[in-house]
Amino acid sequence: MRTMHPARILVAAALLSSFSLAQTTHTVGGSGHATVDDALSAAAPGDEIVVLDGSYPGFSMNLPVTIRAQNPGNVQFTSMSSASAIPSGHLVGLGFTTLSITDATLTVEDCVIASTGSAFTMTVTDSIATLERCTVQAQPIFAAFGGLNTIRRSVVSMTDCTFTGTTASLSVSPRTIEVRDQSTLIASGVTVQGGVPSDPAPALLIDPNCTAHFVDSSLLSAPGQCAIVGTNFSSSVFCDRCTIDASCPTLAGPPQLGVTTSGALVRGQSYTATFRGEANQLLLVFGSDDLDVLATAQLHTPFLLAAAGCFPAAAATTDANGVATLSWQLPTVTLPPGVGVWLQGVCGAGLPLAASPAVGGLVR
Repeated sequence: MRTMHPARILVAAALLSSFSLAQTTHTVGGSGHATVDDALSAAAPGDEIVVLDGSYPGFSMNLPVTIRAQNPGNVQFTSMSSASAIPSGHLVGLGFTTLSITDATLTVEDCVIASTGSAFTMTVTDSIATLERCTVQAQPIFAAFGGLNTIRRSVVSMTDCTFTGTTASLSVSPRTIEVRDQSTLIASGVTVQGGVPSDPAPALLIDPNCTAHFVDSSLLSAPGQCAIVGTNFSSSVFCDRCTIDASCPTLAGPPQLGVTTSGALVRGQSYTATFRGEANQLLLVFGSDDLDVLATAQLHTPFLLAAAGCFPAAAATTDANGVATLSWQLPTVTLPPGVGVWLQGVCGAGLPLAASPAVGGLVR
């Protein structure tokens, strides 16, 4: 196994900081700003907004900034929050009722999205989004139209996340996730549970012009019911090593490459990514300081790293079980706010190769 020197990762990550050489940290709560919107009004691209423990109204994120909880899990936004028209951004350790992402490139880490009576939990439209270690829960609602979490004209990468549908009794059962309008969903280590009202709701609805790739994941609904619906979805949904009800048709396709991580990227700590794909195959891991989408016939799923900042991060061979575990020790280096690094693995015995979801995110 060969891995890149960890300092090289942070050097590459520092490229992102060059777009704003004088980043500032703004505080929300305590003696700081009263709301995140107030902090956004005072912020510049590349700044960081740290939110102290407490409950706050939702915000409209319209700048490429980082918004993170000082103590993840102790911040709650009580109305809808949105991120729109931004080339990059991070949401870390926050609690939402609803989240709307439009025309944005956004990383969401260690967040909880739990709707409390609205018609949706999360929407992603015309965007590139990565979700890591997130819990998305639809609480009982009285009316719903379409999906609780809807992806339109977007590419979404998910790792180690849980999505749960509503258990309310509804005249129209909302799907937990809908993938629509030429979107792509790539998921590893993800559980999607459909609601179980009197008319059991499926976990996933997918349009024919979309694709969804699940590896080491579970798609669940009521016993004896397929958790997936959509026209000819067996040619749009690819599952490898997944738990799905036997009533679903066979979801064929090439082997997928899964990935799970040790957690967040933290200065001075080791970061571990475990990839699982085909046995005894070369695994190449690439890194970048930004996200993008490159669809190529050489890969079964899109390459999600920006080419301009892309670099080789590691090479290894999967073992007899198809597993390769790689670690990087991040040095203790003070970085400007908002620096991120993303990693993506590529592996396979023949073309098209399997590509994992993107992992990494904000360097904390």
